[in-house]
Amino acid sequence: MLYHIVLPVLGLFVLATSVIAEGFGVCYDSYDSANMPAHFRTIKQRFESVRTFQTAMGNQNAITVAANAGLKIAAGVWLLGNRYQEDLDAAIAGAKANPNAVQVIFIGNEELHQGWNAARLTSVVQDAKAKLAAAGVRVPVGIVQTDGDLLANPGLADLVDIVGANIHPFFSGAPDSTTDPIKDLKRRYEAVVAKFGSKVRVTEVGWPSQGGSFQGHTASAALSEKFYYDVKGWQQSTGTAAYYFMYHDNLGKGGFESYFGIAHPNGHQGQLEGNRVNGDSKPYNDVNVQATNSANGVDVGAISGVAIGGFAAAAIAVIAVVRHRRAQAIQLENERKSDAELAMLSRRSAIMML
Repeated sequence: MLYHIVLPVLGLFVLATSVIAEGFGVCYDSYDSANMPAHFRTIKQRFESVRTFQTAMGNQNAITVAANAGLKIAAGVWLLGNRYQEDLDAAIAGAKANPNAVQVIFIGNEELHQGWNAARLTSVVQDAKAKLAAAGVRVPVGIVQTDGDLLANPGLADLVDIVGANIHPFFSGAPDSTTDPIKDLKRRYEAVVAKFGSKVRVTEVGWPSQGGSFQGHTASAALSEKFYYDVKGWQQSTGTAAYYFMYHDNLGKGGFESYFGIAHPNGHQGQLEGNRVNGDSKPYNDVNVQATNSANGVDVGAISGVAIGGFAAAAIAVIAVVRHRRAQAIQLENERKSDAELAMLSRRSAIMML
């Protein structure tokens, strides 16, 4: 998808337990980025890496915040609007100060879906690479586009070290994408790898938990939960580098676009992996439910190592409260809204996936 979109995966902050190299990361929107340090500390509990769409967020540098949290980062340089130079400068400064934290610097995100042509994108990528090199930054440089746009413009891959493919079965035209989206993801990923080889990373993949439907694809808690675990299992079994979309919900988007997150809009975690109540076969003997009540998502309490029984019921109650609060949450002000972000929904209607 483009830029952001976040969803509250049924109030369920599901997290990966192991990462291979770049491994399984999560995308992070600039929504509520004032609380990025707390959010990144939460992400670090289960993920090893984070992908951002911007690097300069207010007075914070996302690379520095990630390094301080012990996270690896795929740092973004936003090209739409007038953010390019600010983000590139931040990426240079952050990478020079924290070279071991940066997996890749991605130049842009889905510009070809925003009316750019390959020549325009090529010019900007070449400019960014030259400035990074002149500054002495020696990290991989990549681009991020939808899988369809990458396959339609194969020459772009020659510009960069890493090819980021955004693959969203929720917007696919394939019949099985509505009921078994992991098949659609695998098929489309294999098509991109067949073309570009080991350069490929899955830079977005997710499923909304509510908010309506899109051409037969239903946004639901059950499907979003199942798809998350299907993607995670696929990543772990194959070693594919992937960034799940998205860390937290963004209620400023509207409709299903608001609900791609695996945390609540304010970054509160729902149930950690291993605490799932609905459809979970894992026993409640390793529960680590963290109740987060403050506005910035800082943990204020925890129940750890609880055996099944009364405390499991308490954990369920905590989760129910969190879900209820989320449903009544006041829509947070989305910082840095741009015309490109507001155009996302109309852009979706034109998507033709493989």
